[in-house]
Amino acid sequence: MFKRFFGRVVRPVVAGALGTGLTVAMAAPTIPPPPPQSAAPAAPTAGPVASAAPPSTPPAVTAVWSGRQVVRGTRELPVLGEFETRTDLWVLARVTRQGDRWDVEQTACRITVAKVVGVRASFPQVAVAALPKVKFEITRWADGVLHPTPWFSGWNEADLDNDGWPGITLTVSAPLCSGRLAIASNAYNQGEVRQANDRGLAMDIKVHVGQRTLESTGWCLKLADEQTNDAFTGEALYEPLPAGSGCEAVNALPALGGDPDD
Repeated sequence: MFKRFFGRVVRPVVAGALGTGLTVAMAAPTIPPPPPQSAAPAAPTAGPVASAAPPSTPPAVTAVWSGRQVVRGTRELPVLGEFETRTDLWVLARVTRQGDRWDVEQTACRITVAKVVGVRASFPQVAVAALPKVKFEITRWADGVLHPTPWFSGWNEADLDNDGWPGITLTVSAPLCSGRLAIASNAYNQGEVRQANDRGLAMDIKVHVGQRTLESTGWCLKLADEQTNDAFTGEALYEPLPAGSGCEAVNALPALGGDPDD
């Protein structure tokens, strides 16, 4: 987790008083007064000085953008061992731009988990609309680079897919290890901006996921660790959409990086 510490140095202000010295009276020679001088001509009065106008702040502009993310990593399941994973996310983003500041508020539209070496984990789409909105901002730092704030995503034990199980239930299909996993998941996301302009916002991302198994079926899945912590890497791409667009327009876009099942 990123932390910033701002130190403040307090310097005591010391007021110095100057003492008044004693003046000793001494006899002085008589000096005739100088002849009177004509007053110096008055300096010409300067005209009005135009004050410099402060730099204007551009108006904030809000638009609808699509967002696509793909993250890859490895997971481990009993019997199957370690295997590669890929998760794709489509979001509808409300992007507000003002100068070098970006404010992004996004709503999940679609989530898919790719099939890898015979293992498929299905994410219930009914739960996607119930996921909390995600917010982050991007600002330009003193180094001249745009930096996004870290953002959090995920869910807790609330039954988001309304199936009577806590959290969200994934259906795992594999030759030797199948069943259902009800999980709670929280992710800490970090981004590094590669491109940001009117045409799009591209970032490399790192995701640290803490996941808890709340309930499970199948003897194999019951052997899985109740608490896991994993790190994934990937990329994100945001692009402007026509005004009034919704999740239908976002879901029609191809997965970032190609078909996950190819």
